[in-house]
Amino acid sequence: MSHVSRRKLMSSPTWTGQPILSLLGGKEEDRFTEFLVHLLQAPEVLRAFMGEVCGIEVSDSELVSLKTRMQVTVPGGRPDIAIQGLARYCLFEAKVSSWLHDEQLPSYFQELQKWKSDHPEGQAHLFLIAPSQSSRGLLQTALQQLNQEAVTTVDIGVLDWEKIADVLARASEQVSAPRLRVYLQDFKELVVCRMGEGGRPFTREEALLLGDPLVARALLRARRLVGPIVANLEGLHGGELKYRRRAGPEWDGYELRMEDRWWWLGFWPDAWATAGESALFLQLPGFREQDFGRLPSNLMQPLRYLAPNKVTWWLIPLLLREQIELEVLVAEHASMVSDWLKGFPDSGGLDSPPREN
Repeated sequence: MSHVSRRKLMSSPTWTGQPILSLLGGKEEDRFTEFLVHLLQAPEVLRAFMGEVCGIEVSDSELVSLKTRMQVTVPGGRPDIAIQGLARYCLFEAKVSSWLHDEQLPSYFQELQKWKSDHPEGQAHLFLIAPSQSSRGLLQTALQQLNQEAVTTVDIGVLDWEKIADVLARASEQVSAPRLRVYLQDFKELVVCRMGEGGRPFTREEALLLGDPLVARALLRARRLVGPIVANLEGLHGGELKYRRRAGPEWDGYELRMEDRWWWLGFWPDAWATAGESALFLQLPGFREQDFGRLPSNLMQPLRYLAPNKVTWWLIPLLLREQIELEVLVAEHASMVSDWLKGFPDSGGLDSPPREN
């Protein structure tokens, strides 16, 4: 490719996207998705997105062939975004405040597998886009919906809205269209405002959730599981286990002690909002990042949580699975906590617990 044609490809003075129209949409996922698709019409933005977010380096010739579309239709489904070229096909399902529907992904994989069989030298990818605190749980749900054959023939990954926003904001320094630069920065502000907290107004989805008594009842039931889990633990360990109630303005639970170590188990909304997956957590005050290398295979990998006071904690979410009798769920969680206390005692803290988590 000549110097002149390359320069034309990598600049966007004629970019005509109208991402502001996305803010007039209905569903929250649709607004974010449409905004992103408008931005990806600029070649330099698409290159940054593919390379720095998706981990796919594209050549100039491939970049020219890639087309980005929104709300495409495939047999049995409707992915939010499709990016397709001569030798690559990517489907994206975007989530902001909702979760995957039952059996939502198999139709996407079937579409990608069909394309792959027709283009054996091509690359097929499925990506989920979600807030960072939801990404691990979303990937686990996705893998549960897919069989092993699908996972080995089509690449699957989870992308964070926050990382997308950071990458696109940096890309704004490389674009030549003034309007596009502004919108790339606006997109980051939109993501930070929605994914962060601060003093922003409630979104429509949040207001609907907070107005639903079912949400309140579900949270109360989750919070009331903590006591039975601790009682079950006492039955498992007898006099070995000591516990006492420890609660604060935004957390409520029990300090657990065994020998010279302590853990905390309870209802922790701030950790839930940040780390995701559950409202109930086992806190591992003695766990460190280097401990992953010696983690027993029967123990779940902890989540990293950065508390408001900038202290990093490692947590095990106690997943509140559907259609499980509560007595069974309590016993399962007590057994899992017991495995940590007995199987990895170094995960407990040696020092005194802080006044605030």
